[in-house]
Amino acid sequence: MRYSAQLLSWNRKHNLLSRADEANLVRKHVAASLGVFLCSPYVSGQRWIDVGTGAGFPGLILQLAEPAMPMTLLDSSRKRCDFLDAVTTELSPETKVINQRAEDFIATGDPVDGYDVVTTKAVASLDECIRRFGSLVRPGGRLLTFKGPQWSSELEEAATSQQFQSLRFVPESATRVPWIEAHIVTLFRQPG
Repeated sequence: MRYSAQLLSWNRKHNLLSRADEANLVRKHVAASLGVFLCSPYVSGQRWIDVGTGAGFPGLILQLAEPAMPMTLLDSSRKRCDFLDAVTTELSPETKVINQRAEDFIATGDPVDGYDVVTTKAVASLDECIRRFGSLVRPGGRLLTFKGPQWSSELEEAATSQQFQSLRFVPESATRVPWIEAHIVTLFRQPG
């Protein structure tokens, strides 16, 4: 609730969330973010990153619900990262906020070899997500992305791409999010 109050306060000045979405903040964004745990519950020792996190969906919500989870929030917008820095300082100081494009973050060389779980919501097509930041998923890890009604055709298109095949992704599940009109598509990156 403290997170939601801060987001609504910041939103008046910085337009972090559509004004039409303010009334549906809990159902459309907070509860939907928690839907990730339907697909991939946190396991101690895992590293998670939320790419294109925006105002913290789903990454910050997941971290607030599971405080032991190491979470990195990655976003290219300075104003969104300023908000995330302010809110994580108060509510989740161990959360790491990085103001950078995914491609630049990958190019600078994250010191650890990939993430166990990479989440994303409303960033790009599934094929583009795999091309732009699929390499952040370590072998044996998962990419979880929120997709609308066309999720199955996006998955079919992505599965034929060279990047999908060279990174050894396989579709694992498509879970209907009960609170919104969306599915969370889960891809597993095969080891080896």
